[in-house]
Amino acid sequence: IDNGQVMYDGEIAKIKDKYGKKRILIIELEDQINDLSKDDFSINGAEVIQKEGTNIWLKFNRDRISASQLISKISEQYEIKDLSLQDTEIEVIIRNIYEKGL
Repeated sequence: IDNGQVMYDGEIAKIKDKYGKKRILIIELEDQINDLSKDDFSINGAEVIQKEGTNIWLKFNRDRISASQLISKISEQYEIKDLSLQDTEIEVIIRNIYEKGL
């Protein structure tokens, strides 16, 4: 509700699906790569946002590339030890809706 007007009336899963297109893939590589640059992971639809030791954080748009496609492309060049996915938090989605409007 915004200024007495219903902005969205639905399930949280649907609002996340519609407005939470960005995800973060956190990959732990088997070995540390000292000379890793952002270009090493230049995959259409994904960008390196952080790297620390053997861990790499990639932000991607799930409409442009799926998590499985991204993982597959990375595992062609590097040995992956572990990984996790983070969806956009609902608070961030709501803030973006208010800032940019529906």
